[in-house]
Amino acid sequence: MASCDNDFSGICIARKRGDTAPDKIFVTDPENDGAPLDVSGFGFLMTVNTEQDPEPVGPPIIGVEIAQLTGAIIDGPGGEVDFPWLVADADQLPETYFYDIQQTDGAGRILTIAKNEYIFQQDVTK
Repeated sequence: MASCDNDFSGICIARKRGDTAPDKIFVTDPENDGAPLDVSGFGFLMTVNTEQDPEPVGPPIIGVEIAQLTGAIIDGPGGEVDFPWLVADADQLPETYFYDIQQTDGAGRILTIAKNEYIFQQDVTK
């Protein structure tokens, strides 16, 4: 079974191939002792790619984007955001991929808040 062993920011995410339950994050404010950050009015985007550092512009020469998920704010004041998976996106080959999450605040400022490994594991039923 694959496991995370790296020093990227953010947590390693592992899911069974074919599962469509959303990935859930809780955004915290590092300047306020890790209290929940009110994300009301924010936007969130998670991208999963075959490469940790894909090409910076244009279609990737190295790396293939396998999914781009728009976050759904579940509890704005509590900082809770879900990233729902579609069936077609969740059916990936079992291996280690890479993700990052970007948040866009109410002023339009973009901040990458997490980057790490994303592991699809083989399941008996998919």
